[in-house]
Amino acid sequence: MTENAHGNDWVSSYQVVLDEARRSLDHQVASIYEARQRAVALIGAAGVVGAALGFTLDGTSSPTTAGVIAIFGFFWAAVAATLTLLPRDLHVDLGPRQMAAWLPDRDSERVFRSVIEAHGANFVENERDVEATQYWIIHAVIGLSAETLALLYSVVF
Repeated sequence: MTENAHGNDWVSSYQVVLDEARRSLDHQVASIYEARQRAVALIGAAGVVGAALGFTLDGTSSPTTAGVIAIFGFFWAAVAATLTLLPRDLHVDLGPRQMAAWLPDRDSERVFRSVIEAHGANFVENERDVEATQYWIIHAVIGLSAETLALLYSVVF
């Protein structure tokens, strides 16, 4: 095994970093996957609530305030859920240019730091995508909530 000047097992340390980076990436991928599943469910729920609202209206009267709120809520939920489903590019690789720069470098600590920095930058970039996905899910829930409250109002009153 390769050891650095401090006597530490460099290969074991490198493996720990890669395992942690992989674990972080798996968590980010799972977060986006779960948000997309919720988005599909929210679009379906918004459609069901919209259909139920349609059954409560007699079709002859002009839209009530509740009907307008429900329509707005449906479109809000549908647009937000659709934005959640947009493709996201997760950053997982270190890039060939960066890896090629390591070839002449025999300083294992510098390579090690470079790998950590690259994975750290990828994590930050991916976290932005995860946060954006969760942001739109929150908006889809708000839209569905408005639509549902309008339906309840129209049924009760």
